[in-house]
Amino acid sequence: MLNRIPQLVKMWIRSQLGRSPVTGQIVAVTDSELTAWVSCEGSAESVTLFCAIDGVRASAVEVSARQLLSGGDRVQIAIPLESFIPEAHQLTLRIGRFGPHLAGSPWFLHRSGPQIKNALLHIPKTAGTSLRVALEASLGPHVVFPSAEYLRRRGVSYLNGNEIELALTGASPDVELVQGHFSAREIYRLAPDANVITVLRKPVDRIISLLRHMQARHGVQASFEDMIKPGGAAAGPARNQQTRLLSLLDPRAPIDEHLDSAKAQLATFAVVGLTERYPETLALCESLLGVALGAPMRLNSGSGTDIATPSVLLYLGELNQADAALYTYGEQQFELQLAGRTKR
Repeated sequence: MLNRIPQLVKMWIRSQLGRSPVTGQIVAVTDSELTAWVSCEGSAESVTLFCAIDGVRASAVEVSARQLLSGGDRVQIAIPLESFIPEAHQLTLRIGRFGPHLAGSPWFLHRSGPQIKNALLHIPKTAGTSLRVALEASLGPHVVFPSAEYLRRRGVSYLNGNEIELALTGASPDVELVQGHFSAREIYRLAPDANVITVLRKPVDRIISLLRHMQARHGVQASFEDMIKPGGAAAGPARNQQTRLLSLLDPRAPIDEHLDSAKAQLATFAVVGLTERYPETLALCESLLGVALGAPMRLNSGSGTDIATPSVLLYLGELNQADAALYTYGEQQFELQLAGRTKR
């Protein structure tokens, strides 16, 4: 035990400084068990998780270095709860007795999840990160889910639709807006009555931004040409991704049918914004939500090393004819919404 003290002290100091090497998330809670996952960055140090109900310790479990080493990216654990948790109470899970919370902590016990009034369907590389940050700054992190802090605690990565659905069962009752890289199908399942916000971008510009982002942030070592060809790292996202995310049809449906479905969804959305007209998009969101969102910001922009040649630009245009048609339709919806706001 004595030889572990320097390690434990080091972990405690790092956790107090907000740089804990451990990330993780509560996945689900039942009457008798809490399920979570943890991941340890760098060296595989043993981790002790402390579970409490309304601040009173309920359970503790140690995740050994061996488990962390053998767990790959993350280790899933089940923590037996030593006492029943009544509704309207909170369960917390910390890294160490006084360390930071995992994502999803505190977990709220209630019969149903929060009532989601608004949803941001964030199409990648359309200024969605800038919009999310503006929404959270104005509405408050307790209203937007998942918040930036929630994402930081789980290692920054976004949640998919299924993960969001599970996480919402324990989210704060104050949550009113859900956001993420969802499809329209997922949004309607998660928040069927929500006002949906989305932002479109000119297809070729969006994909070039995405390719740069993949090079700069995800370490993709390939040319644009190699990334977008069949089997390449961006082969899927480089082909009418905006249309496919907004369509409600089976993925195997013809692309023209996806386009019709995506247009039908846009016609019902509360805000159809455009990256190229971002200040006015913010104004539409302000009218919907009744808050000031501040000056436009530029966040999460890519800076890859490759250059889009004329042949690459031409090929991307050919690959994204449905997205180009969708953008044109989106422009029409944007102008209608902007005109409606001006008249009020």
